[in-house]
Amino acid sequence: AKFMPPTSPVGIPSIDVVFDRAIIHGEDRGIKSFFVSLNGSHQMSPGMGSKVLPQHGGTEPVNHSIT
Repeated sequence: AKFMPPTSPVGIPSIDVVFDRAIIHGEDRGIKSFFVSLNGSHQMSPGMGSKVLPQHGGTEPVNHSIT
C-alpha cells in the first residue's frame, strides 16, 4: 500500500517507485526497485485501486488516500 496525499493536479498520470524483495526458485536475490504506473490521466491502471481515507477528528479535510 502507498499513502498518497493529493499533491498532483487532476488529469496528470501518476507513477511510483516500488521496492520488493526478489525470491527466485527459493533464492533471495535482494531488494529490487521498479516503476509502477498508478493511473493514466483519468482512470486507475489495471490491477490498481484507491480508497479515500476517513477524516481524522480535529483536522482540516484533505482527501488523502491509500493505493
